Amino acid sequence: MLAVSFMMIHRNFIPDDAYITYRYARNLSLGRGFVYNPGEHVLGTTTPLYTLLLAAIAYLTHIEISNISLLIGAISLWVSAGLLFNLGVEQDWKFATTSAVIYLTNPFLSRFVGMESLFLLAMFLLTNYAYLRRKLLLTALLGGLITLVRYEMLFFVLLIGLTEWITQRKAPLWLWPSIVPILLWGIYSFFYFGSPVPLSASAKLIAPRIPFLVGGAVLWYSFMTESPLIFIAVVFSLIGVFGWVVTRKINPRYTLLLSFSVLYIGLAAFLAGSFPWYYAPLTFIYAISITYGIDSVGLFMKLIMEKKAITRYIVQYGCLALIVVAQLSFWWNAYRTFQDQQFDTRYAAYKDIADWLNEHAAPTDRIATFEIGYIGYFTDMKIVDLAGLVTPSLYLWVDDGAEQSLYHSLRLSSPEWVLIPAHNQQQRDIMTNDKRYVLQQVFDDRFLLYERQ
Repeated sequence: MLAVSFMMIHRNFIPDDAYITYRYARNLSLGRGFVYNPGEHVLGTTTPLYTLLLAAIAYLTHIEISNISLLIGAISLWVSAGLLFNLGVEQDWKFATTSAVIYLTNPFLSRFVGMESLFLLAMFLLTNYAYLRRKLLLTALLGGLITLVRYEMLFFVLLIGLTEWITQRKAPLWLWPSIVPILLWGIYSFFYFGSPVPLSASAKLIAPRIPFLVGGAVLWYSFMTESPLIFIAVVFSLIGVFGWVVTRKINPRYTLLLSFSVLYIGLAAFLAGSFPWYYAPLTFIYAISITYGIDSVGLFMKLIMEKKAITRYIVQYGCLALIVVAQLSFWWNAYRTFQDQQFDTRYAAYKDIADWLNEHAAPTDRIATFEIGYIGYFTDMKIVDLAGLVTPSLYLWVDDGAEQSLYHSLRLSSPEWVLIPAHNQQQRDIMTNDKRYVLQQVFDDRFLLYERQ
């Protein structure tokens, strides 16, 4: 019930980036190929398996793709919460329930809605569960598939192999089947796109960005600003981590999740930016560490209060109630604020722009823009992506900044339409200096739409 309630409350939280994948899935379901712009074989989505899943369901059911994504997200939340409970139930059912509830109410989950992240989390725990149950063939197949949900999960598969080698003292040859889906996708993407590496991933790596650790701190600060009580969750998480370091005791069923979390943080700190969905693989260890923190404080209170068990339970359930209330306050705020409007404040303006273009632009016209999710999904126009996510010809200038991308897009492709943010004076100057373009429309005082004469 929590999973369904979460998705109903947060259904308007789908970000612009999700619609890039949706457009790929829609084109595929309509028989146009695995493409963003029909006729251009460019890999611009970083989640091929999720794209294929959306396309297959859309083809079979004709349900709108964003609704399919929300449905998959709700099911994925339910599955992952159940598996997290199962991981801890052999230790203590109260511990298992606590970790599952904290996971489900985590405010970070709202930032994953519509993306592949919730599906990734379910696949993540399914793979971990299969390995712990020694379902080795299933583990291998799930390991290959989860890599195609997000490529960085290859490190999780490699970590499973290393764990097997250390604990069983023999090479994990049973993992070889995991290569099959990866190899099949690699061959297909090499011949279809020219490379299995998404252009969007390469563009994001070289573009200016906020570092992973800094971005995570900023996001948590924004949560604490909205609801100061959430600071309690952070404190208990730190207590739980401190307890692991001091006692070196942790349920062996959590060891693989903890090891991957440490590895993931180390890699992301050097390589990744701060898109909210990049933090998805850390949500489980966050819930588990808070639960350990609550357990540790309860045990401490029991010791200093002459081992009265009732004291421990009062403290533990009191702490849990505070944390859950703090996290559910974000649900309440979302319910009050975003039931009739989108969380992303750009959505309404982009939808108006798309509707206007559908009425006034020719079907064969091209539009150059920096944010291509909403615009690309709600129109069928060819998109010239100024951020270089799906437009290879502009990739060379991504690292030089937005102005250079805009300038060279005008020089190289002369799109019929150009959309830029109104606040950027440098971009406005570029458009003013190109006499071929005239300002056609202003939307929401935030976006300027130019037309080539």
